[in-house]
Amino acid sequence: MSNKNFPFRLGTFECIVVCDGAHTYFHPIQIFVSVNAPKECLEQALRDHNLDPERWEHYVSPYPSLLINTGQHLVLVDTGAGDLEPTTGKLISNLQVEGIKPSDIDIVILTHGHPDHIGGNTDGEGRPAFPNARYVMWRDEWDFWTSEPKLAELDVPEQIKKLMITVARNNLLPIQHQLDLLKHEAEIVPGIRAIAAPGHTPGQIAVAVASGNRELLYLSDGTSPNTSGASGMVHSRRL
Repeated sequence: MSNKNFPFRLGTFECIVVCDGAHTYFHPIQIFVSVNAPKECLEQALRDHNLDPERWEHYVSPYPSLLINTGQHLVLVDTGAGDLEPTTGKLISNLQVEGIKPSDIDIVILTHGHPDHIGGNTDGEGRPAFPNARYVMWRDEWDFWTSEPKLAELDVPEQIKKLMITVARNNLLPIQHQLDLLKHEAEIVPGIRAIAAPGHTPGQIAVAVASGNRELLYLSDGTSPNTSGASGMVHSRRL
């Protein structure tokens, strides 16, 4: 996926994958493909896809958000990385390319509290970037990031852990007065439902979308607490 937007239709819903930018990771390829597969099987699978693990240098990961126009609601899933680095923070401008202003969004669903999914919650002055939106998040996720997050098991440098906590607090606390916290799976608006998907973080959710005879399951990142993938995955099928 490039930095360009990707529009598609799901039943009567108009959807757009909107990119907030990208980040280049210089980690071993196993982190992004598999952390527990036998070495021989992994290397063969990589070569089957023209990837040489011995020549692996980097992985460029896009930071996508999903926009869903139901006809009654304009729903945004995740807000990207914001000003995390020079190559991110392009969500608002890429929405504007589609003729959509931040004030047009009325629902923002936050799948989890990692920096590349909530970094665009606020603007440069620390105010909610989507002033008319109702933000939606799983209660366990909110409680985790707004208390004293225990990140000891996370296999990343200490400065990254501090960054994750700082970004969470800077981008979650300012939206508190616009926030609805979910305690169980529920329909957020007609056709869009929150599905519990903990593992990657304590209160991660997936987003199930159904319109007409089509359905889509939007999965954001993996399910292992020791990985921090960045790309959203969309699975769609006909009912």
